[in-house]
Amino acid sequence: MLAGLVVVLSGCSSVVARVNNRDISREKYIQELEQTAGLEVLRSMILREMVYERAQAENVMPSDDEVRQRLEKVKQDEFDGDEAKYTEYLKNTGQDDTGLLEQIRFTLATNALRGVGLDASDARLQAFFNENRATLFDKPARVTFRQIVLASEEQAKEVIREANTTQELFQSLVTKYTLDDQMRANGGLVEELDPTTLTDPATKPLSDALAKMQVNQVWQQPIKLGQVFLVVKLIERLAPEQANFEAIKDEVREQFIAVNGPPVEAVVAAAGRDAKVLVFEPRFKDTLEQMFGSDAAGGLPPGVQQDLDKAPEMTGPTRVPEADTSLPTAP
Repeated sequence: MLAGLVVVLSGCSSVVARVNNRDISREKYIQELEQTAGLEVLRSMILREMVYERAQAENVMPSDDEVRQRLEKVKQDEFDGDEAKYTEYLKNTGQDDTGLLEQIRFTLATNALRGVGLDASDARLQAFFNENRATLFDKPARVTFRQIVLASEEQAKEVIREANTTQELFQSLVTKYTLDDQMRANGGLVEELDPTTLTDPATKPLSDALAKMQVNQVWQQPIKLGQVFLVVKLIERLAPEQANFEAIKDEVREQFIAVNGPPVEAVVAAAGRDAKVLVFEPRFKDTLEQMFGSDAAGGLPPGVQQDLDKAPEMTGPTRVPEADTSLPTAP
């Protein structure tokens, strides 16, 4: 049966997939999508608009240029500036630039609102940097390596023998043999790993090997990691780096807000404090208007309102591990 499955998602075709001779129509696909996810998607869109209105009122709404600049930073940080890797990510996750830019806009808006009212003067940021530089800003010694994930020790030994004798690039062996689809997509690359973070006893064989390897060396023994075996090649050793405050001031500001600002839930709650929500989609009207409150006072879902009750003025500092600089997700 699987051999008869053909997916047709490009363009505006009226058919999104075909199983043998049976079509799945776009209309049916959209109907089921709305039935299963429509309520949550519309709820998220309402919350997002609340945040945007509050950000505009506070004069901290991110500009289109700021959103674009953050997207370029994401490309650089997550994909090494490789447009092909970025495009492949969008393809594999079913996204496009428009959707990702909207997610980034929401993340920037909520982060900006978390900073409203905080004293983020250069003096405060410098003090925060000095206090936290070792854990948040300085870079420890790191290693970059490639790995092949295999099911058995014997297979791993065979791949090591091939790596020792072949003229192929190691990443070609990753593509040929690894069980990990994500590793296959990026050539098995693990970049700038701090070996001291490998604290789980199960990762000790990998940690020990990385400590002893020379650059460009393939470790000559399979490394057992849980139920799989790794073949590893060390690519680079990076020395510790001390951060410069002026060079990373924007990052310091983000971390300062992450540690000292209110939680995102409180920001969303405050944004919707006086919102009046009217829903015109019949299927979701009663549920969402009851959820948000459709009277003149407006309202929020009970869980969000409880967060606001805990921090009505959004002034209580809330410690979090680090600022959100990863690829954003929709609220």
